[in-house]
Amino acid sequence: MIVIIKKKFLLSLLPIILAALTGIVLYIIFCSSDNTDVSKDVSLKNYITSPAITQPSKGYNFIEIYDINKNEVVKTIAATSEIQSKAERYLKGIAGIYSKLSPVPDSGYMVKIPLEPPVELQNQWLSGNVYSMILILPDKESPYIALLDEESRILFCASDSDPKELLDSLK
Repeated sequence: MIVIIKKKFLLSLLPIILAALTGIVLYIIFCSSDNTDVSKDVSLKNYITSPAITQPSKGYNFIEIYDINKNEVVKTIAATSEIQSKAERYLKGIAGIYSKLSPVPDSGYMVKIPLEPPVELQNQWLSGNVYSMILILPDKESPYIALLDEESRILFCASDSDPKELLDSLK
């Protein structure tokens, strides 16, 4: 009986622990003074929180491909309903929270996709509307996603889906 109560109590703490870990990770990425390339960190922070991500309904309906190595947007594409549909299908494959300490890789690409209209997700990690997503494509590991929900919270997620179909539509 006591074991069951403890297990339920610990499971009820899981969302709080995940939120705290996300806050710690974001603090480490964006506020740590030990970073060797502060300008790159500031630029990534500005990229992730730019108006195209935080305010897609205000006319920022462009997809941006960001080269982490170059520290700049290398391609801009008009968002289409086809790309939105493929992004929605990719989001349906969310399989969990991305659990590595640093969610922004040292090299690779990030693809920022505004979702207009917002995509409603109902799973064990997120329940609500997603207004934007960033598909993160590290050079040396599997892709994962950063989502911005209706409360402007960023959630890093792993996906079982293959991003190939979505990426092919961005060429």
